[in-house]
Parts: sequence; C-alpha cells; structure tokens
Amino acid sequence: MSGAARVLADLKSLTASGSTYCTRAQIGGYLALEWSQGHWFDYGQTIWSRPGRTQFSPAYPRRECLAAWTAVWAQYVATHRPF
Repeated sequence: MSGAARVLADLKSLTASGSTYCTRAQIGGYLALEWSQGHWFDYGQTIWSRPGRTQFSPAYPRRECLAAWTAVWAQYVATHRPF
C-alpha cells in the first residue's frame, strides 16, 4: 500500500486459544454494502484481539475481497435460492 488509502477494518475478538481465519469474503460483503451507500474503501483488514495480544491481517485489496464475496454469495444463491 502506498500513498493515502481508505481501509475498512473489522475487529474480531478471540479466546486465548482461538484461531484466525480468512475474512476476505466477509470484508468484501462489507465493502459492497458500504459502496451501495456511497462509501469507498481501498482495502479491508482484520484486527484480531485476544487476551494479551493483538494481531493485524495484511491489508487486502478491494478487488480481492469483492471477488471472494461474489464467489461466496453465488454459492449461497445457488444452494439456498434456486429460483
């Protein structure tokens, strides 16, 4: 990431033994919703918080998150809305 950028961050809390996971699709859903309301973010990022530790995911590019969201949404529609 170089220069000024708008980053949508999602704070997730974990137990001490909890595991991180891929959040690109979820962030892509947020980005799509925000865009529908006239907001634009260049990147999405997850902040993982657990007792005594905070961890940041990489900054995921907008296009990558929206592609992940589109794939998950298409799968959901095909499975649960077959009309």
